[in-house]
Parts: sequence; C-alpha cells; structure tokens
Amino acid sequence: MRLLTAQQMRDLDARTITSFGIPGQVLMENAARGAVNCFISHFRPGIHERICICCGPGNNGGDGFVMARYFANAGFDTTVLLFSASRDRLTGDAALNLSRLAGLPLTVHDIDPSDMSTAFPYLTAASYIIDALFGTGLNTDVRGGFRDLINAVNRSPAPVFALDIPSGLHADTGRPCGICVNAQATATFGGIKPGLVQHPGVRYTGCLYIVDIGIPAHYLAETLPATWLCTPGHVKDRIPHRPSDAHKGTSGHLLIIGGAPGTSGAARLAARGALRAGAGLVTLSMTGPTPPPMDEVMILHLNSETGASLSPHHMAPLLAAAKEKHAIALGPGLGRADETRQAVHAIIKDAPCPLVLDADAINCLKDAAHLLDKARMPLILTPHPKEFSRLTGLNTADIQANRLETARTFAQKHRVILILKGAGSIIALPDGTAHINTTGNPGMATAGMGDVLTGIIGGLLVQGCSPETAAVAGVYLHGLSGDLAARTSGPAGYLASEVADALPGALKLLSSHPASAEDTLLTRRMPAIPFSMDLA
Repeated sequence: MRLLTAQQMRDLDARTITSFGIPGQVLMENAARGAVNCFISHFRPGIHERICICCGPGNNGGDGFVMARYFANAGFDTTVLLFSASRDRLTGDAALNLSRLAGLPLTVHDIDPSDMSTAFPYLTAASYIIDALFGTGLNTDVRGGFRDLINAVNRSPAPVFALDIPSGLHADTGRPCGICVNAQATATFGGIKPGLVQHPGVRYTGCLYIVDIGIPAHYLAETLPATWLCTPGHVKDRIPHRPSDAHKGTSGHLLIIGGAPGTSGAARLAARGALRAGAGLVTLSMTGPTPPPMDEVMILHLNSETGASLSPHHMAPLLAAAKEKHAIALGPGLGRADETRQAVHAIIKDAPCPLVLDADAINCLKDAAHLLDKARMPLILTPHPKEFSRLTGLNTADIQANRLETARTFAQKHRVILILKGAGSIIALPDGTAHINTTGNPGMATAGMGDVLTGIIGGLLVQGCSPETAAVAGVYLHGLSGDLAARTSGPAGYLASEVADALPGALKLLSSHPASAEDTLLTRRMPAIPFSMDLA
C-alpha cells in the first residue's frame, strides 16, 4: 500500500484539479461523504446524539462543513464551531461549503481563537467531536488558543474522529507539533500519510480509514519517491517458493562471521534465524573458543594465534570460504577491536557475495561510512538508532524525529539498503523507495532480536531473494514471528530464540493470505483497516 507525504498529496490534488479536470469542490465532497460513512460505520451514533464539528478556516474545515451538511440532512443534532477571527478569512471551497449550511437544521458558532473558552461548553455537551481544525500542512508547534483548544478536546469524554490527520500531528514524521488531538478514529483522504503509521503517530490516529476521493490511479503510481506500507499482499509474493525437488544445495549457503569470546550467542541466534527462514546450509565463522555445537550448523574456526579477535590475518581463509557461499552475515557478536575494524573494512570491500551488516560490523564503520561506497556487492545494513547515530554522527533524537527521510537519504547517498530498526522499522532502498513495516510488538525489545533478524535476511538472500526482497520480507516475517510468539507466550518475556522458532509458522500464515483479499494492513495498531490476519 502506497503512502503519500503531505507535499505529494498537495501535488496530486493540484494535478487532479488542473490536469484531470475534477474540481476541488468535488474532491472535498468525496472526502467528506466518505468520512461520514466511516464515522457512522465506526461509532454507530444514535440520531439524537450530539455531533460537534470543530472547523478551522482552511480546507480541513471545509471538509468539516460538508460533513455537517450530511449530518444535518440526516437528522443528527449537529453543531459547528468555526475557529476563525473572521469569516472573511475563509476562501475557495471552504467558504463555499460554509455558505451552503445556511438554512439547514444546525447551528454554526464563530469562536475567536483569542478566547477559546466560549467553545468549551459545546465540547462538554457533545456526544462526539469531529476534528477538522488543521490538515496535513501543519509543520510548526501549535500555540496559544489552539493549544488550549486541543487540550480541551483531549479532556472531553466524547470520542474524537479526525479528518485526514489528527490536528497537531506532523503528516510526514508522526511527531506531535507540540500537542496533538488524540483521536479514536481517523479518516485520511487519498492515501495514508507516513505520520499516521509511524510512532508515536499511531497512538494519536486510532483506527485508520482510507477514503478514495477520486485521485486517478496512474497519478498515484507516478508519484516518486515511492513509500510503501508492508502488508500481507505486499510481502507474500516476495517469499521464495521451494520446488518439490529442492535439496540443501539448492536452498543456499550462508556464512556468518561473528561470535567473539563472550558473545557467541549472538552468532548462534543469527544461525538459528537463517535456518528457520529456510537456508539450506549455514556456516558459522568464529575466532574465539568453539561454542556448544548446534547440530545443524557448520563451524569454520579461524586460527586464533594472532589473538581472539577477527583481524586482517584471517582474510585469506574467510574470503576462500566466502567464494562458495551465497551471502555473508557480518557482525553478530563480532567485537570492536582495532584489528576487527580493519577486517570489517576489508570484507566490505572484497566480499564476493551480498553482505548483511549488523551490530559490531556497523559500529566498526564509525567515522568510516564512506567505505560503504567501495563495496562490490549489495549491502544491507540493519542498525538500531544508536548504531545509526555512531555510523552517521547524527544525534539519536534527530534520527528519531524524522526516521523515514533520514534513512532514505542515507540509503540513496551510499547506494545501500538501510533497515532502521525500531517500532515501524524503515527499509530504505538506494533508489529512494522506502517501506514501513507493520508487524512486531513491544515484547521484542530484548536481547538477540536483531541477531535473529540478520539471520532471517541472510537466509532469504541465499535462497535467491533479491537484496530488496530479503530486506522487506525479512523485517516483516521477523515482526510477524514476534507477534506469534506474543500470542503464545504473552506480551513480554519470550526469547529471541523463540521468535526464530516461530518463523515456520509465520511463513505458513503468510502463505495462507488469500490472493483476492484486499491488500491492507496486518497490525493491531490500526484495526479498522478492512483486512486483518487471524493469528489464532
């Protein structure tokens, strides 16, 4: 499912009006009529319940005026609060639709933003509040009277329904602009905005509905850069199909380089993730003491006479082993010694097959991100925000404030695939395309989860997936496996190894997704999207 930034949506509106010939009035009518249907479907309001519509002076307010007309004509007790110093500030379609309310069985109250207190009694008396204050163009902090108003809306016991986006939420980043309406449901117009499906925006969005307002489909397809929401249909066809005559040799061979003394568990978890994802063979390369055996994993124990850390002295046997492999996972439990840093740089430059870089492999690139540009083979990086901060020199808070564009910019600059982990992981591709994941849960915030993800991605790579497919499908399956583990064990306390062991079930569940089903979301954060996958 494609996502649209605020600017992309504005451009699409303008193009639809000027080039395709659909007037703005029609787009506004379509938006509001669809929103009315979503509101009634979600809340099932009684005909005598009070609906209070809070309208700003822009087009978001115009959508609210159209909704008011539909509600009044249907016999609902409807009140419109217009927050503007003067009606003269309204122009265009918003002004036209305000004028159409004259003579209808509803009341319109003009509220001066300098004194919001006059609005509070109407909010208190409302059965439902519709938020039509600010649209997607807001990018500065909400201040003054409007901040007081949003506080009052959030304090009201009435459920809140937001139009296009909860007022105060940044449409692209999902960050509140100082304060944000906390909606129980949101109807977004034309396409989902990235801020609605990124944290913390999902907490303010509530149940999310999408309203088709009439933007031509080929206009949407031509919108770049493309941002996608990872959904079952988006991922299902990316999973490799195993033919009936497959054997371990045709299912790929992954080399994992990691497991320094004291951290061998990380490499073992990566191996477990790769095997559970379907890799035919896994070889674990280690310099430290040989760990307890995993029956299914081969061990390449490097000569450690030069020390227990990976070093340039190990490059010859490593590269010889890598020539027979289909992908390399570098980093789980690797360590950060100076000689290890040198070896990591050499592997990135000389690896004969695609590389997944995780954990210490990324940490070894501190102040050396330019070395990514020298890679001969595709690179997939899987940092969490702190690792990404070390890699880029950016402040972690700045990274988190705009995860999507920060990841996209880095991936384009260095021609890599970047997975910025976290709630709603971002998968950014070298061509500017980005994907936002929808699976996973807070119980996955525990040690070893990233190692399992690295193994999953490596396991998909060796089975013939393209780097893009391995990254997108790997992140999705990793989160889905976590969701299955949470369903079995509870919201927290399950282990990374249990997530790895849930992978076959996740693959089976995803394969059962019917091709004819509407391609929407697998997420409990926005359950009103029509499709949901039964995890029972």
